[in-house]
Amino acid sequence: MNDVEFKNHLHGWFHPSQQVEGGVLWNPGDEVLPWEVVELQYLWYKRLGEWLRPKHILEVGVGYGYSIMSLQSGITDELRLTLVDNESQWEGSLTYATALLSLSSSGGRRWHEFHSWEAFYDYHTENAQYYDLIHIDANHEYEHVTRDAFESYNYAQKGAHWLFHDSDDPPVAQAAEELAEWNKLKWFKIPEVRCGMHVVHSCEDGACSILKGMAEMNG
Repeated sequence: MNDVEFKNHLHGWFHPSQQVEGGVLWNPGDEVLPWEVVELQYLWYKRLGEWLRPKHILEVGVGYGYSIMSLQSGITDELRLTLVDNESQWEGSLTYATALLSLSSSGGRRWHEFHSWEAFYDYHTENAQYYDLIHIDANHEYEHVTRDAFESYNYAQKGAHWLFHDSDDPPVAQAAEELAEWNKLKWFKIPEVRCGMHVVHSCEDGACSILKGMAEMNG
């Protein structure tokens, strides 16, 4: 879908409790985010999907599903999604995310499966799955985000990309940079994504499709 169609869809995805006049209220007591700020954030996710064209995404920290919906909106090929979150979320936001994903009409065939963190490792002992795109957007405490980063490395395909959202938060940035350093990978930051995004990858110089896409976008 083009960017105008995407924005129209995006407005309809948000949970009714978060939609307020002029924008989005993430949590009670938060400042209202204007629609143009929200649109820009998720347009970046759409672009990342378009540039990377992954076959199998692992998302750690699903919430209401807005990021994964935006990522897959840029992908027209067949796609498999493995979505992991805390068990405590299953009766709340993940129920909404499941319903949202069932409405997806982003092109190629989609498969999606949800796992709690508690079941994810057991699942992998019997079902080897490897991911070419890993999106980490869960607990921001250093211990947790480091676990998410390094555990996901065990299931990454050669040439995989990691997206660490909220990398303006120092523990998230530190975990991303340590993943890169300890595994001889590379990283860069996309500051235009609201709250920051670190990208970790192993591409040769000049071969990262995200950097190519950003260069083309900026002329």
